[in-house]
Amino acid sequence: MFRIILNSWLAALLLMIAISSTSSTQSPKAELSFKASYQQIQIKQDYARGLKLNRDYFEGYISDIKSILISPFHWQRSDWIKASLIAGITAGLYTQDQRIQDWVQENRSSVSDRVSEFAKPFGDGRYTLPGLGALYLYGHLFEDEKAQRTALLSLKSFVISGLFVQALKFTGHRHRPSSGDPYNTWDGPSFSTSNLSFPSGHS
Repeated sequence: MFRIILNSWLAALLLMIAISSTSSTQSPKAELSFKASYQQIQIKQDYARGLKLNRDYFEGYISDIKSILISPFHWQRSDWIKASLIAGITAGLYTQDQRIQDWVQENRSSVSDRVSEFAKPFGDGRYTLPGLGALYLYGHLFEDEKAQRTALLSLKSFVISGLFVQALKFTGHRHRPSSGDPYNTWDGPSFSTSNLSFPSGHS
């Protein structure tokens, strides 16, 4: 088990080295692309500073989803390298999924159970959404624009990421570890509301 964890850390280290080396050898074209990306970030920051709960805000959901879907068509070589390395590491860890689960179960303790119960609500809409609503209400009542922007941006991130998570869940239908089925049990695309363990969506 520790060998698996060590290999994961080494893979992550190699990923960072590859990213750094790619960034340090950027061509003029890549530098122009970076400047263009920076300008896009500045535009988004300017947009965020003027963010209000209005029609433009809700239309931003559609434009942001579109940007996410078409973003791979605008990736540079370094972006594809990063994505490939991350996909490779993920695939490697997936092959060890059963061993990792067995190790975790064998080393459970009352402390780890309490930590798990404490962390479980994070990412759950039943806790996140009321908190964001309270933050926005505070910003509105006390004219704190930063609090309002934070709440609106967080809500948009929560909703958009939730849409993609649910799409993946209903595409894969992976069985939960607690079901007792093998780790590689997937039912494939359907509208069934059972066996939706991957991805968890808590992040």
